[in-house]
Amino acid sequence: MKNIIKLGTFMLSLFIMTACNKNEDTKISSIEKEISLSQMENKANRLDQTGKLHNQFLDYFAANVDSKNNDLNIEDLISIYSKFAREKQVSFDDEQRSNLSSAYNTMREMMGKESKLENISLDICKRFPAICDITGTGPYNPNPISILANTTGETSYDRTLKYIESIKDIENKVLASKEFDEKDMETILAFYSVARYSAAYWHNVQYVSQKSSYWFNENDAKAVRPCINCNVVNADVTGAIVGALAGPWGSLGGAVVFSAAAKNMGWRWF
Repeated sequence: MKNIIKLGTFMLSLFIMTACNKNEDTKISSIEKEISLSQMENKANRLDQTGKLHNQFLDYFAANVDSKNNDLNIEDLISIYSKFAREKQVSFDDEQRSNLSSAYNTMREMMGKESKLENISLDICKRFPAICDITGTGPYNPNPISILANTTGETSYDRTLKYIESIKDIENKVLASKEFDEKDMETILAFYSVARYSAAYWHNVQYVSQKSSYWFNENDAKAVRPCINCNVVNADVTGAIVGALAGPWGSLGGAVVFSAAAKNMGWRWF
């Protein structure tokens, strides 16, 4: 009888220790980490700088905007962007200025009367039919943004890195393709550069910087949905395509307009 009691006590202790270890492992595995610049970049993409400048502008905007001003508008953004462009020696002339305003208007039209961020979308397959044949992910998935959704229990850090690596794989296929002329190639490369950097930036804001970032939205953090950052990343890359009409720097301008304005929707600009 004593042996049975001892055995039972031992098994109970073992179960408790195992459960504690599992809980500890869960806590460790759920810790989010910052995604570094080296993890975002793809040196094979000659327009990698577009995504990098996109992220730098978001930091620049946050550092130079009056956070207490609830009457921000597109002219405020253009004013800050013009200073940023001058400091970074980025082309910004009257055409570029007009392009920013046009991109903003396009974004407003996409969002509709209810100003829904999830309404922003662009059928890139119609714009670049060949891109949907070379990704290897099916005819209608040139941007596998669903990877960012929390459907597997992985951390946002792991999901975002998977997304970035997936984008790099598509970039390699684009670079090896002979289906695109030079202008289309530049637009597509800018699109994917923004996709990588944007996904990493918003991960870092949402899960690392949080309240220390101007861009952190507590409502987003509390929202119960599988992909907190999908809408804004999608807005960023859509802006890159919309702005591309004014050339490579237009892609940067379009991306930052969609990014900054869309992230402010509903709580600052409208």
